[in-house]
Amino acid sequence: MIVNSPALCLKGFVPDSEPSFATMPTGGFTPTTASIGAYANPLAEYIIMFFMFLAGMNFIIHYRVLRGNWKAIKCEEFRLYVIILAVAIFLLLLSQGFSLYREGMFQAISVMTTTGFVTADFGSWHFGARMVLLTLMFIGACGGSTGGAIKIVRFLTLMKHTRVMMRRAISPKAVIAVKYDQKPLQEGIMRDIISFLFLYILVAVAASIVLGFLGLDFETAISAVAATLGNVGPGLGGVGPNFSYAWLPDPGKVILILCMWLGRLELFTAIMIFSPRFWKG
Repeated sequence: MIVNSPALCLKGFVPDSEPSFATMPTGGFTPTTASIGAYANPLAEYIIMFFMFLAGMNFIIHYRVLRGNWKAIKCEEFRLYVIILAVAIFLLLLSQGFSLYREGMFQAISVMTTTGFVTADFGSWHFGARMVLLTLMFIGACGGSTGGAIKIVRFLTLMKHTRVMMRRAISPKAVIAVKYDQKPLQEGIMRDIISFLFLYILVAVAASIVLGFLGLDFETAISAVAATLGNVGPGLGGVGPNFSYAWLPDPGKVILILCMWLGRLELFTAIMIFSPRFWKG
């Protein structure tokens, strides 16, 4: 974790405990309204990028690597994490220009790990770049990390399940198992993941529709839901980096508070509380 690192004192950067303690937990809070961009310190941004990237990894990988097991980084989820991040950064640089490579890298890592730090007004970027960031808001970081959103491990297993279903359609009698890191997954796990994804999308669509009826435009509504349900922080449109959620009508704030609560508790846990069976034991 970055705590008053001497490196951050270079070029006029005054270290604050808030950005330091909000990096690894992917909290995203800073004592300035302009977030990390207020410090205008490239070195600090690179350091924060590195630790945000670590925060988006599965912490089991951290544990195994610290114990000398470097093979842990060959995990399929970690590889997909790196690939998605690399593709997102490339697309952002392609749309915004390679001269803004640092801003593109920072925002891709910040949004995908659901940290929410900001160094540029990405709400005014090219439409394609904004759609890339919106997609990252839904994908999120690795399972077992401090990040929010759907998580890469779920997307990975769903991709593998889809591939197996296509192979079974071609060869109905074939016995093909869904494998994760060379180990077969139980059908129950796949059902849980499919149910979670359905519930996540259902909540996101329902909340976006309600915000639409409250007068929010499409981009603001869907990004506000994605940012709160995934615990990202800043969204797009009227809730972008240069704005806040303060102007939203009270019913809209209530909806987004529920989204933050549901997203942090991973949906099933929160919704189970309202089930009579849960209280009957």
